[in-house]
Amino acid sequence: MSNDAFALAGAAAEELRARASVDSFDVAIVLGSGWVPAADALGSPVVDVLVTELPGFAPPAAEGHAGRVR
Repeated sequence: MSNDAFALAGAAAEELRARASVDSFDVAIVLGSGWVPAADALGSPVVDVLVTELPGFAPPAAEGHAGRVR
């Protein structure tokens, strides 16, 4: 796997797309872990993945961070 940030981002996006079983996403919203209640108000996640299962993502280092992409 490349260390190129754009290649890693593309690989992570492809992994999320594949796990969600969709051709593409219309919208992606990036929120910090403190925003989980707001994200829940938007509806059920299409996908819920540990960040360590995505290319280019490291485990969370801050206490209390769930380390999930949903």
